[in-house]
Amino acid sequence: MNAEVKELTGGAQGSIPKLVHLFQSNDEMKHAMVICVLFAVAMSSCTTDYVCVCEVEAEGTTLEEATHYPGLRKSEAELVEEDCEDRSICTWKEDK
Repeated sequence: MNAEVKELTGGAQGSIPKLVHLFQSNDEMKHAMVICVLFAVAMSSCTTDYVCVCEVEAEGTTLEEATHYPGLRKSEAELVEEDCEDRSICTWKEDK
């Protein structure tokens, strides 16, 4: 047992030193963990905020009403966009 593992485990001969050795020597495991973390980060950032803006003119005044849709995935956004744009006075766009 090397000195660093002995120091971390207090000299125990159980499974902890084996796990430490596994993570020190297994580059494939490290690469798999990095890929999993990157995938999780990429999936969590696949959402976008959108807004449906409707404008109505009445007596020379334009009234604007905005409905915000935070954190929609592309498939969700497409469904809500159809509903928004079915009303001829409304437009759909990314909320910035």
